[in-house]
Amino acid sequence: MGLCSPSEAAVASTRPPLPEGAVTSARPPPPVWLEGLKNGCASGLAVVASKTLLQPFDTLKTLQQAAAGSPSHVGLRAVTSKLVSEHGFLALYRGLGISLFGAVPSM
Repeated sequence: MGLCSPSEAAVASTRPPLPEGAVTSARPPPPVWLEGLKNGCASGLAVVASKTLLQPFDTLKTLQQAAAGSPSHVGLRAVTSKLVSEHGFLALYRGLGISLFGAVPSM
């Protein structure tokens, strides 16, 4: 049994024999940087998804805050309908690009 300890020899003797031509070497572990890359990509994707989902609410909040000083302070429904009717649905996503530009590097 060579340099094996008695317990290793006992374990080795209980294993079934390998078939002819089987490779006995195990696959090497993936490089450490690959895990970091996967985690970074997952984090970036999460930031993009959350910012995209929450951008309309941020836009409406900003418009409400800007109108807070005026005598015609209006609610969320009125601000939403006015914005969409005047500028279209995509106006809710105004400022998304710069928001993503600032948030993704912070992952």
